[in-house]
Amino acid sequence: LGMSPTLGALPQIRAATDVEAQGGELYSPRFGFTGPPVRRPIMRRIGLHNAIRELWEISERETGLAISLS
Repeated sequence: LGMSPTLGALPQIRAATDVEAQGGELYSPRFGFTGPPVRRPIMRRIGLHNAIRELWEISERETGLAISLS
């Protein structure tokens, strides 16, 4: 929203190529819907881990794929 597809892809490209990027980080345009990609904090909510686990279990069940991340 508010940017060309090329500029809109920059946060994903930075996340994929930044040597300092780590899993679980968020990159987004500096000014909300426009601007260069910057690292943003992710606000964690109470109970989020349970919701993530439940979504993962549903995804595995519905796709028939079990993926171990360990």
